[in-house]
Amino acid sequence: MLRLKLLLMAAGGALIYFGYQEFQVGRDASATPVEVTLSSLEQGEPVPNVHLQVDEHIALYHECVYSYRQNKGEVGEPGPEAKVNFAYYPIISAEHPFVQSEDNSATLDTFAVLVKTHRLKTVGDIPDIPRMDSEVSGLVINRIGSLKKDEKQLIAQSFPSMNLDQVLILQEGRKPSGMLIYLGEMIGGLVMIALAGVWLFTGRSQA
Repeated sequence: MLRLKLLLMAAGGALIYFGYQEFQVGRDASATPVEVTLSSLEQGEPVPNVHLQVDEHIALYHECVYSYRQNKGEVGEPGPEAKVNFAYYPIISAEHPFVQSEDNSATLDTFAVLVKTHRLKTVGDIPDIPRMDSEVSGLVINRIGSLKKDEKQLIAQSFPSMNLDQVLILQEGRKPSGMLIYLGEMIGGLVMIALAGVWLFTGRSQA
């Protein structure tokens, strides 16, 4: 019974935390995405908002890194049907030195934006060649909070020369939550903690 009470308090604390995170997002983000050119970001221009719509770009899907779920009993490399939890891929403009280089052996050392997406549902959905995409919009998540440890490790292993402090990580399709959502999460968390506290105190009084 004590474990259940503590779990209720922990769940309430988690709701408050996520509600506060959404509050931070909503405070710094515009309701509609701000249009930017990728070439300007590559030249070091400041980000006008954390809610962005990046213009036409080259999506380097062949450089994609991802987290996946293997079916029970499967070993080795994931097959095309393996479910993708999330994926990251870099995007560059047509003016990027990597595109302009005449050296076919040139490597991608720097880029301004790394896109996080849940659009690619399976490993087989990931294109194996670059593609020109008209736009991508979402929230710059590494400017409003920190990445999870496993995601940081995945990115660091895949892009060892990348400086996370200088690259924008854009979560595709994510929008700022409305005030009712994050207030509801925070108030709900407080209520859960209060109920767990009363339950815990009442149980001790009756013992």
